[in-house]
Amino acid sequence: MMSGSIRTYLEEHEFFRGLAPEYLDAIDTHVTEEEYAAQQCVFAQDTEANHFYIVTAGQVDVEVPSLVGAPLVLQSLTEGSVLGWSWLIHPYKWHFEARAIKPSTLLVFDGRQLRARCESDPAFGYELLKRFAALMMHRLEAARIQAIEAFEGP
Repeated sequence: MMSGSIRTYLEEHEFFRGLAPEYLDAIDTHVTEEEYAAQQCVFAQDTEANHFYIVTAGQVDVEVPSLVGAPLVLQSLTEGSVLGWSWLIHPYKWHFEARAIKPSTLLVFDGRQLRARCESDPAFGYELLKRFAALMMHRLEAARIQAIEAFEGP
């Protein structure tokens, strides 16, 4: 278990900093904490995306699966990293895979409930969309860099 309350953690986390208290209330209502063993899959490409995560301990790699050999690691995420944006964008399918490399603790956010809140409260939805758009840009830039390095070879 993480020390302190999840609400306090969210209030202090850079990703959520500056959100209105009622928005933090909505997010805090739909979060749980889960443990993942080393090498355990957090989510698989092309499966239904209904959550996003924050790594609070351990390491989770974002990967592109390979038909032959090891997957291409796009990013290694550690404490404080936000993971997953596909829950917010239709058709709600994961574009990458995520795997706990070490035993890891993650906050797991219920994307279905938060999507419903986004639909009923456009200002809330816009605040989340701005934050996740920045995450998407960062993740796609990492994918571009890794793809270039993979094609260039050693």
